[in-house]
Amino acid sequence: MSKNPTIEQFQAAYQMRLDGKPWKEVQEACDLNYSQAWLYCTTQELKDSGYGFLEADEVTEAKVQELREAQLSWGRIAVLCQKATGGKPNESRIRKMFEKSSGLRSEGLRIGKGGRFKYGIDGEPLYTGELRPTGTPIPVGEGLETAIAVAGSIRLTHLDISELRSRCEEKGLPTTGTKAQLARRLITAS
Repeated sequence: MSKNPTIEQFQAAYQMRLDGKPWKEVQEACDLNYSQAWLYCTTQELKDSGYGFLEADEVTEAKVQELREAQLSWGRIAVLCQKATGGKPNESRIRKMFEKSSGLRSEGLRIGKGGRFKYGIDGEPLYTGELRPTGTPIPVGEGLETAIAVAGSIRLTHLDISELRSRCEEKGLPTTGTKAQLARRLITAS
């Protein structure tokens, strides 16, 4: 990667992105690292889209909330507001401003996993199909026995290994193995 990239490298990267080339190909062809290429390409894309870069005094909590509600990603908002954050995009500072203004959490998932408005707008959740389920997943159709066994083994694995060994010994089961193996033996012996 080039330590001192030229404007020609950046312009070539932007043209490749406009042509639909993937980041990996752009990085290799233009000898840029991802951060350099992304920042330049995103800045150019925002300029071409008609977004104006905000001066430091224009960056308010309400303005950040307005940009987020316009479906801009945190990274793009940070680029637009970089004059207010020391000349470099500062996503965490922008997120804090959004949280203070909107009362919503700014937490999002990675790109492609529903990062925009994870918690929804006006309380209506979006992208919930992309979120990981909470709790212990139990395979469908496995029945009550499996559910009890999974829940029981999870409960048992929180015990100290010496406690698991003594419970196995009381039931006449082998006392060697990992905590998970001991817990499994106790569940299946019940």
